[in-house]
Amino acid sequence: MPRTLTTIATLLAAALALGCDGSEGPVVVADDDASPDDDASGDDDASPDDDATPDDDSSPVDDDTTPPDDDTTPAADITGVVLIVLDTFRADNFGCSSPVGLMPSLEARVPGGACFETAISNSSWTTPGTATILTGTHVQTHGMEDPPDYLAGDVRVVSEILADSGYVSFQKSANNHASDNGIQGRFTAHDNTDNEDGYMPSELDAEVTTGSLAILDAHGVAPGTRFFLHAQYVAPHPPYCPPGAPIEDLEFAGIDWCAVQSTQAIATAARDDDTVRDHARDMYDREAVYSDEQIAALIDGLDARGLLDGTLFVFTADHGEEFFEHGHWGHNDGVTREQTQVPLFFWGPGVPAGTVVPGTVSTVDIVPTILDLAGLPADPGVEGRSLVPLMDDPERTPPYRAIARDILNRTDEAPTETITATSPIDDHLWTLVTVGVDDPDPLLFHTEVDPALETEVSGVPGNAATLEVLKTMLEESVLPFSDWVDSYFGE
Repeated sequence: MPRTLTTIATLLAAALALGCDGSEGPVVVADDDASPDDDASGDDDASPDDDATPDDDSSPVDDDTTPPDDDTTPAADITGVVLIVLDTFRADNFGCSSPVGLMPSLEARVPGGACFETAISNSSWTTPGTATILTGTHVQTHGMEDPPDYLAGDVRVVSEILADSGYVSFQKSANNHASDNGIQGRFTAHDNTDNEDGYMPSELDAEVTTGSLAILDAHGVAPGTRFFLHAQYVAPHPPYCPPGAPIEDLEFAGIDWCAVQSTQAIATAARDDDTVRDHARDMYDREAVYSDEQIAALIDGLDARGLLDGTLFVFTADHGEEFFEHGHWGHNDGVTREQTQVPLFFWGPGVPAGTVVPGTVSTVDIVPTILDLAGLPADPGVEGRSLVPLMDDPERTPPYRAIARDILNRTDEAPTETITATSPIDDHLWTLVTVGVDDPDPLLFHTEVDPALETEVSGVPGNAATLEVLKTMLEESVLPFSDWVDSYFGE
């Protein structure tokens, strides 16, 4: 049956939204019955608390080139691992090649580490996005797609993997959706915040810093101690209420910007008023500045305790945030690049300084990279791949793979998915988008020549084979990376 014009417009808008280069494109507003903000649409802020669940405490390789996982640098002497996740933080707020200026403390460290320009989260909201970061598995494997979902029992968190090598582990999160439903119980100790009402004041970031240092002190972490810390900051998350903002900014357009209940009002006003939209982005940016200050305080606190030497740092985000660049507001509202592209930066022992990696990578790759840098055995349950070879040679062109997945109200709980991957047919990078089940015809973009994903090319003569292989790749996206490479690029 032919698709309707409305359906075609909806699909094309979702696909074109994947571009994140600021180029002009069609702006299609989500259906009125699908709330554009997560605080009113049943995602990570309005979801049920886990009190009803069991207690938490109970570019391709040539024929003569080996897959990137086989090429690693000698392991450094890493005694500590600090994973810093900034909730709701867009990739374009952090500069790999040149500073953006919103996070001066962290950006000052970029020349001393390895920064990835195109890192894709596995989801556009907290629970699945953070679970992927912590497990190195995709949402279909770890199972944490909706708030009631509990972490799969056979999936290990990185804290448990590191425990095999004598690491103690700690979690301090300002968003309980990064810790509930089976996550926090996998750490030696935790001190997490419960935000079941969806209210996440920026000041929680100061508590993440002080709480992280306190939990390390309480457990006697000292120089030489093998420890892992996951610190999840949250200031950029709505409400957009940066500390110290003047009253005229907090009551802009007659809206209380500090009230979580006002998020919908802000989105509604911003849809038709550029001044409200610009103000929202400015308030969001100021939240990032505040987060940078708190993260800097955490690093200073670790330094004062003699814990910097031998410590590997990782900085990333669970997802991004959209401001109607492509018809959507907030997050948990699609797989646009504004919502799924995140910063990814490593620094510390064994990380080559001054490295900027342009290739497409995934947050599923963080855990295997940590293990590789620390000289620890690869975990057989991990589905990502080590990024150390790309740190050693940023220009190499191994097969790339990054998947994002989300379930939206307007797609009747059918997953909206995208995969950006190297095609074994021509060694080029392509992107495939599927939107629910009502319109199963996928959309194809030639990412190699169209990185903004502006031109849909599934109907172009000669692309049929690429379309079919990308469909299969998406279906098999949860294969461990080495198996995926062998399947599509092996001899």
